[in-house]
Amino acid sequence: NNIPIGGIQADGSLGDGGVQILAANGRPIQFYTEGSQSGTGIYDTEEAMQITGDGEVGIGTNNPTSKLDVNGDARVGTLNIDGVDSGLADETRINFRASDDSNRFQIETDLDGIVANDLLGFRAAQVDNILVLKGNGNVGIGTNNPIFPLDVNGEATISGNVGIGTVGYSNV
Repeated sequence: NNIPIGGIQADGSLGDGGVQILAANGRPIQFYTEGSQSGTGIYDTEEAMQITGDGEVGIGTNNPTSKLDVNGDARVGTLNIDGVDSGLADETRINFRASDDSNRFQIETDLDGIVANDLLGFRAAQVDNILVLKGNGNVGIGTNNPIFPLDVNGEATISGNVGIGTVGYSNV
């Protein structure tokens, strides 16, 4: 019996001359960098990245818990976040989590194919739609369906001057 123990295959047998890296038995594929030389003359190594047997990629962590888990700073030129069809609309979310993994703030979209209905919402853990930007340009505070260019549901405090249906401003 020939039992694979892992390895690298780099030849034309893949059909296009590609490279195949194999880790057997669900083991991770790990990438190391060479660190500083110790007093014994041996270089220390540090794990820089790994791909788990489940296909999760960790950069700066040796225990990734999602498809891409980055521990440290990351730089992205353009970030495209694709929506997930929930059956009613395309939804996309960015969660801002605390160290206990609780979602504290969230930016979300709700895209249903009608631009005037599309929204970009900002919410907190316990408060839905603190601020909503609609596809038609309306902005809502405290409402998820602003019907005016600025629609505030609740009390508001304005300091300074404000113009209401006038060319000039009045002190409030």
